[in-house]
Amino acid sequence: MQRKMRRSLTLGVAAVTVASLGISTSHAASNAADNASNSAYTVYTAFAGENGGTGFGPWAISVTGTGGDYINGSTNDQSGVVTTPDFDIWNDTNDGAGGGTYGVDVTTAVRPFTGALSPSQIFKFSDVLHYANQTDGGGSALGWSLEDSSGNALFDFHTAGGAPGYYLTDENNSDTLESTVAYNYNEGDTFSFELNDSSGDYTFTVTSPSAGTVTGGSQTFTGQISMGTGGPSQFAVYDNNGEGGSDIEFNSLAITSLAAPQQWISASSGDWNNVANWNAIIPNAVGAEADFFGAISSNHTVYTDQAVTVGTINFNNANTYEITGTGSLKLQATSGDAEIIVQNGTQEINLPTTIASNTLFNVAAGAKLIIANPMTIDSGDSVTQTGSGTVTYQSIITVQSNAAIAFADSTYANTLSLAASATATVAAPVLEVDTLSNLGTLNLKNNEVIINYGSGADPISSIAAEIKSGYAGGAWNGAGIISSNAQGNPSYGIGYADAADPGNPAGLSSGQIEIKYTLLGDANLDSKVNGSDFTLMAANFNDSVTNGWDKGDFNYTGTVNGDDFVLLAENFNQFASQSSVDAADLAALNSFAAANGISLTSVPEPATMGMLAIAGLGILRRRKRSPR
Repeated sequence: MQRKMRRSLTLGVAAVTVASLGISTSHAASNAADNASNSAYTVYTAFAGENGGTGFGPWAISVTGTGGDYINGSTNDQSGVVTTPDFDIWNDTNDGAGGGTYGVDVTTAVRPFTGALSPSQIFKFSDVLHYANQTDGGGSALGWSLEDSSGNALFDFHTAGGAPGYYLTDENNSDTLESTVAYNYNEGDTFSFELNDSSGDYTFTVTSPSAGTVTGGSQTFTGQISMGTGGPSQFAVYDNNGEGGSDIEFNSLAITSLAAPQQWISASSGDWNNVANWNAIIPNAVGAEADFFGAISSNHTVYTDQAVTVGTINFNNANTYEITGTGSLKLQATSGDAEIIVQNGTQEINLPTTIASNTLFNVAAGAKLIIANPMTIDSGDSVTQTGSGTVTYQSIITVQSNAAIAFADSTYANTLSLAASATATVAAPVLEVDTLSNLGTLNLKNNEVIINYGSGADPISSIAAEIKSGYAGGAWNGAGIISSNAQGNPSYGIGYADAADPGNPAGLSSGQIEIKYTLLGDANLDSKVNGSDFTLMAANFNDSVTNGWDKGDFNYTGTVNGDDFVLLAENFNQFASQSSVDAADLAALNSFAAANGISLTSVPEPATMGMLAIAGLGILRRRKRSPR
């Protein structure tokens, strides 16, 4: 393979490595910047051994045969375009177009880093004259690589002998032709290599000017490099047997960190993957931050047809940014939490989204976040909402095993799917979902969930079974549907009702189920226990019932009996706005107890019961008998 052959020849001459220069690779590379206009360099003079800018080690040049290096400050050799100074390496194989012998003339320039690239760092440079001579023979290779501290190429990008495109090599690809980056003779490109994580995953972007030949103006590639020898620790650019005049001119080297937020600067809709739309670089790496602030004055879309990874997205505009396209979004932080921040307006994520770190949705009062595409929360990760704004989920939320989501001021979720050992917590007063698939735990706390199943299959049987499982004999710690608030308050439980139940006691719209943290005995889910609830229970007393909370089955046994009556009686007339007991209700309660062999002792007069009615009055169940 040409790449490996190029480096073995170069090392045989000069052995230029980070280690040979005495630079430590035990820590991360510093942020760095340099260009040929720096005062350390002199036009028309070699730059070998010089060290302009900040954050890099000194240049090292090796030459086999005829070649060299210099700072080019004159009219561009090939295109006739006057340029600012740039770095130039050359060789002089003049044995006829297409007839070069590989390795006869090799010039290599190496720039060491102060350490190895670490996750969320980017190496970037521009190529002024793009590998000059298109007629170079099949024995030539002109390009660049990122290498470990011993000079082994971990990533390589080069052209060979007038090929129609450029060849990419990494851990899993060997000289793969990338035809979307076509040969570009007169105009240079900008290269950006982002190391995403410690496993070696990377994002590589090539961007050309308006006159360039990169398809669409920008192309992004993802892959993996080997990290077993410490990771990228130096940059090498090489001219291996280029025909006469095949200089490589390059400039503007930089190492940056994605810890610095990148801000969208386009005043209109545009491509996430076009560097011209950002203030510095394209945010696409673990821990990157993408800010969408005041650039737009009306609603616009930011689209991506490629996978994008960021740690933070920050919105602050009264107008809507819609992040959309055929690509995808991953939220992953280098440390701490990933975050979507909405400071203002209604903002929309319309991409399939993966949560790969614990993530906060921080939505300010009056603002709104719309998640319009499926969202998957990876195992072990969580989504938590902060702020008092609203989050709306218009597609499926998949919570994988041991993952979690907490809804706060989230008014709607299309579909909620919980895997085994997954958890969803409702911290909003009311959460509406269209579909609930629950193999994990749904914790209502002191709130309610509305399921809008519409004209689809009625899921009330599975809902009732999940509540019974969560009840766990009164401990409220089983798998299924639970209330952590009820764990410490034995007067409360989880009530449920279906619009399809006889008489629709809860007054629900057609195709609805209501699940609610409420007082035991609140059969019709109106948050109070009174004669209406007693009437529902009495109508089914001593009967076996199915899905029976609104029939009086308050302990989920499938039968309405004296145990349920006691639960209702203990909470009778419990509701904050009630101040007295209705005498007729109390009389009916006592009459029912007497008729069914249940004695209520120490019952005070109705006028003196106040808000407390029967609770704490020494209700004793003596015996049960079938109604007459």
